Amino acid sequence: FHVGIDNFILRTCVLRNTPWIIGLAVYTGEQTKIRKNNAKNQDSMKIKNSTVFRHMNYGFAAMGLLQICCCLFASIFAGMYQSRLKGSSGGWGDAWYLALEDSPFFAGFKRFFTWFIICKDFLPISLYVSLEMVQFCQAKFMDWDAMMAYKDEEGEWNFAAVQTSRLNEELSQVHYIFSDKTGTLTQNRMDFKKCVIGDAQYGTQTTTAGIVRQARVKNKDVAEELRKFKEDVKGAKVHPFVEFDERQRMLSEAKEDPKQAKLIQEYLYALSLNNTVFPKVKKPSSKRKKKMAGDEKQEDIKHDLTDAYRNVPLQLDSSSPDEKALVYFA
Repeated sequence: FHVGIDNFILRTCVLRNTPWIIGLAVYTGEQTKIRKNNAKNQDSMKIKNSTVFRHMNYGFAAMGLLQICCCLFASIFAGMYQSRLKGSSGGWGDAWYLALEDSPFFAGFKRFFTWFIICKDFLPISLYVSLEMVQFCQAKFMDWDAMMAYKDEEGEWNFAAVQTSRLNEELSQVHYIFSDKTGTLTQNRMDFKKCVIGDAQYGTQTTTAGIVRQARVKNKDVAEELRKFKEDVKGAKVHPFVEFDERQRMLSEAKEDPKQAKLIQEYLYALSLNNTVFPKVKKPSSKRKKKMAGDEKQEDIKHDLTDAYRNVPLQLDSSSPDEKALVYFA
């Protein structure tokens, strides 16, 4: 068979609607893009370290240089001392009991390493281990912090995920944020708020940024306007990723105008069919996510999707959050 882009499956894909396939693994090992990029930029890659780590590295380098200077100073004086003793009266003079048989140069060379071992405590190597342990514990406490958890649109609690523990000291010291795309700041989410079908526009919801802008233009309290907006959104949210508040108006106009009803039907059919969304069984929330701040009494948003054969709740999943919002609305 011809192997091309039409029958190419990416990594982490789930096999569905067929019991088995015959596959060929390609672009593995050193041929992958990650390995090629690492091999190409291996010299220019830098490990991210906090300011504390950088200052500590500078201190270690300074202490190591000081230790080498002290050992070198002691070895030079040891060689000079042995040279002076050997030159006195053609022998070792009064220091015969030291049994100094080596040459002054070799004696100074050996004394360098002797003093290096004596001064080994100049460098507190255990400080690295202690700092790593402290940062690891700090990262765990941040993972468990209930004050940094938020509830998503599906009613589940999401906790902070610490990707690296070497930058704990840099928290709250951010001056600039550079974003390459909107998904970085919007969490790759999309909420369906309004639509235009034919000549009619449905939906009156706006965004948080729009509420802030309107409040500033009208010289109103931004916090109070955001609080009212959240209450309105809570009443308009009937599905995950859907904040549509004119469903009744759409239904009434569809009953009154057959032409508009046909357009609405075709619009909903287009949203329902032209997508790559697939259903999957909804996993129950963990006990930790349910017992956040007495939240066990609050109900999650209903999905209204059920497997007709197994009678289990379903949820829609897709690689694109836009498609997921459109299908949930339809």
